[in-house]
Amino acid sequence: MIPIHVTQAPLEMVVVEVTTWCNLKCPGCTRTIGEVNGTWQNKHMALDAFQRVVDNLPASRQIVLHGVGEPTLNPDYLDFIRYARKSGKFEGIVCITNALARDLDYYKAMIAAGMNSFTVSVDSLTQDIADLTRTGTPVEKLRRRLREFSEHGLNFSVSVVASRLNLQDIPLTLQALDALGVYTVHIQPYIEFDDAPNALSLAEIQDLIQVVDALQPQLRVTRVHCPMLRGMGDTTARPTCSSPWREPAVTVDGYLTPCCVKLVADPLGQMDLKQHSFDTLQSSPAFGHFLNDYCDNSPDFCIGCFNNHRGEESRPLVSVTMVTYNHAQYVREALNSVLSQSYSPLEIIISDDASTDNTAEIVEAVLANYSGPHRVRFLRQSTNQGERGRNNFLAAYRQSQGRFIVWFCGDDVMQPKQVECMVDAWQKRDVSLVTVNAEYIDSHSRPLGRYFRDPTAAPRDAVEELATNGANDCNFGAGMGFSRELAEQFDFSETNPPPHLPPDVIFPFYAGLLKGSVMLPEPLLLYRVHDAQTSLSLAQEASADRLEKLKLELLQWQGHLEMASHMRETLDRCVRAAPGGQLEAANYLVPMLDHQHQLMRSRIAATQQRIQVLEAEMAKMPELAEPVVTFPDQPSVEPGTAQASEVAMEHVTQADAQSVIEAYCALALQCLRDNNLEQAAQVCQEALMSYPHESDFWFMLALIMRAAGDPTAALDMVNAAIELLPDNADYLAERADLLAQSGRAVDGFPEKGERPA
Repeated sequence: MIPIHVTQAPLEMVVVEVTTWCNLKCPGCTRTIGEVNGTWQNKHMALDAFQRVVDNLPASRQIVLHGVGEPTLNPDYLDFIRYARKSGKFEGIVCITNALARDLDYYKAMIAAGMNSFTVSVDSLTQDIADLTRTGTPVEKLRRRLREFSEHGLNFSVSVVASRLNLQDIPLTLQALDALGVYTVHIQPYIEFDDAPNALSLAEIQDLIQVVDALQPQLRVTRVHCPMLRGMGDTTARPTCSSPWREPAVTVDGYLTPCCVKLVADPLGQMDLKQHSFDTLQSSPAFGHFLNDYCDNSPDFCIGCFNNHRGEESRPLVSVTMVTYNHAQYVREALNSVLSQSYSPLEIIISDDASTDNTAEIVEAVLANYSGPHRVRFLRQSTNQGERGRNNFLAAYRQSQGRFIVWFCGDDVMQPKQVECMVDAWQKRDVSLVTVNAEYIDSHSRPLGRYFRDPTAAPRDAVEELATNGANDCNFGAGMGFSRELAEQFDFSETNPPPHLPPDVIFPFYAGLLKGSVMLPEPLLLYRVHDAQTSLSLAQEASADRLEKLKLELLQWQGHLEMASHMRETLDRCVRAAPGGQLEAANYLVPMLDHQHQLMRSRIAATQQRIQVLEAEMAKMPELAEPVVTFPDQPSVEPGTAQASEVAMEHVTQADAQSVIEAYCALALQCLRDNNLEQAAQVCQEALMSYPHESDFWFMLALIMRAAGDPTAALDMVNAAIELLPDNADYLAERADLLAQSGRAVDGFPEKGERPA
């Protein structure tokens, strides 16, 4: 390792934490949280300690005399300012204050002692909102103090921290500051230190900038600056954090720290600036090790800091949105699996959908004993959100801040590295969506010996598969994660995707229009199968009733038909919105979607036919009427084939049953020789209306469907033939061959809890 040292002088800035006492209790502040947790210590830096720190510091363009607390509470604060000025090391001496602990004369004395300027924290001048953002602030007193500062010509500015708590009030605050004569206002982003979701999203920041720019010409005196907000959306335009080299900080105990935000000495191992010079500490192996680690990896200490933009890119904040509904039997195991995730920084948003059992109480008990690194927030819906858990997921998503969002259900179990592997794939493969494989378990967490997809098989995760057949290996909501960019660009809301369509099918299609999606074959999730399942394909698989299985299959094909229509509409909308960016995708995918549309209509017709045949069999009816549905816009058959059909049927209507069956077979084979697969399928379906027990017609349909490029439908048909003739070697061989190339998607949104009526 080659130590990396600071060689340039003077430093840009040195922050000295002169006290950890404060007269306010702002929600989200590390001090407020620490006091609640019993981990905070209120201290003043002693004057002699400050003097030794200043003596050991190098020259700096600016010294900042404040930390997390209110600096003017230190009884020796004016002497601190005098000593810093007398040292001659600092071009500027500044601080941030809430302006409420001292009177006007004290702030005049600060300037007289040598302070160049100070900044007043004002998040709102509306009392109700000030109570939320800076609890304990008497707004009228603050207004008077700001007016006094303006009238007496003190060199000060105002800092407004923008969060979701005061976002809508900021225009009123700026107008009020303008009326008070405040000249300079800086708006900066809220830094998230707790589990309250108050940090602004990128969209909210962009909207705020537009509002401020529109308001600026109307302000008489005030000039508003918000460079940090303007740079939030462009990481390439923001430099890597230089604090470890150019802007170090000193804790209230006099220890050196590389960070002016967190103000803890741990990263450098308690380097005492009261006893050693800055140059000595900076040249130590510990400091060199930290800087090398920072350059190579962005250490965990720096992850999540808004100044460390490179760290944001390498280790972004990730959100797990966990939904629960009557999961009392499973939720403890599920929640512990999320809390044990190896990835950091991680926030966990749990949303209970008004459970009628003690799910919520179990969640609260688990969280009460949790002291790990992840940020956790628990939402309890007062009324059930309906829509099979979709709106509950949406509620959790809206409270999340992560750049990557992972869906999770309160009855499943995550393997410890699930999130880490998903984020790694998302970043390295530069995709918009990642789905993991799952091993199925029962209600007692015992393996069922099966997986969502064969872990040894190559994933079928291309958007072409989804556009052509209506499903691919990414259509598994229980193991899905996606970028916030994807959700925002395609407007994840109550109405999009449409409520009747499962997002775990639509989101991978959206991803295909952005950066694509990938399925990880390793089973990183334990997917629980139990009596309260609402997954359509699992219900179809579990049903022992042949008629019910067919009706569930019909719902599946109808759902795919609606999804194909929505995909086509989405593609058309994207082309209209950005023709240059999506035109190539449209030209490529539209024929596939059109094929899928016809394919699903064909499957619907075939399944309806089978339902009708089975119902007739159950009712002991000898024959049925016309098929349930027809599609008049289907291509017409070739005239020669249609005539052959009429002639053949005229000759067999009075014949015995065996002759009729043979005639149907001959006609179907003739259609196949003519390469008219559609007409061949219609002949077989017509034959089955009168002779549903003739397995050869089902088998012939299987061959037709396979030739038409639909192995899934072919598998359905050959299974029907095997039900009638279980030991037929040809049927069994065909099924084995189809199983080798075809699989059924487990469709359905990941919420599996029983929903209320």
